[in-house]
Amino acid sequence: MSNGTVENRKRAWFFIKVDPPSNAEGIANNIYINFIKDRDYVNQNADNFLIIRADVASGCSLFDIVVPVDAKHDFSLEEIKNILFDATPKEGVAISIAEVTKHSPITPHETYGYVSSEELQQGRLDGVDEKDPDKAGLQRPWSPGANKWG
Repeated sequence: MSNGTVENRKRAWFFIKVDPPSNAEGIANNIYINFIKDRDYVNQNADNFLIIRADVASGCSLFDIVVPVDAKHDFSLEEIKNILFDATPKEGVAISIAEVTKHSPITPHETYGYVSSEELQQGRLDGVDEKDPDKAGLQRPWSPGANKWG
């Protein structure tokens, strides 16, 4: 297992609790629209930090949204937390941070993903680049930040 701060990068998971939970999907969409779908914003800020995606989660009373982040080692996770707060209503939202200290596989871009036919089709409808990914099914190792489906 490798240290989560290899090559002056750090990774963290932001857990967002929303009250009422029925607002979670709208807030996750707002995070996505503001920070992930805007390619100019991503290109300008990726060296400092990258918000990988915003997932609405169920089954845990502690959080409703999970946001994985990759950042420069010296970039403040508190600053990213404030950026996320800017994409949420000012009341009824709490954000916790879990910073990765070790990760496996040793190099994070060696991860696998799976894209269903439905996700691939929806990606096409949403304007995702046609070669990203180019087929449904198992996605060979590549950066999880590049994989829009996880």
